[in-house]
Amino acid sequence: MDCNESCSIPTSPVSKEYGHLDTNGLVVLISSEIPLTILDARVGKWDDGKRIGAAQHLSYEATAEEAAKMIPNKKALIVVYCSNLQCPASTGLAKRLTELGYPNILQYEAGIQEWIKSGHPVRETK
Repeated sequence: MDCNESCSIPTSPVSKEYGHLDTNGLVVLISSEIPLTILDARVGKWDDGKRIGAAQHLSYEATAEEAAKMIPNKKALIVVYCSNLQCPASTGLAKRLTELGYPNILQYEAGIQEWIKSGHPVRETK
């Protein structure tokens, strides 16, 4: 689950095209019951099957068709995350979704590791 320098995902500097939130912000957002789609961007050996809430998996290499099938409403509120601050997968997914025309993206940069460390529940998918 540790995605550090060995990840082969293209990185980019912090984008102004999507927002960012911390653990407390994600807790508040989930508990507010505002409709949102949570996406886990981890792939391969970094994806251990643990998910935040109702999160689904979508790779930063997703095609337009795959994204549209998972998120049919382009105006949906989307939260993306990966392993931790060093993992670039959520940045890659946020960038990809922005390119595909999704304007309401928030990145939870601390990732699943901080979520678990903070004592929040996860769902097992594997």
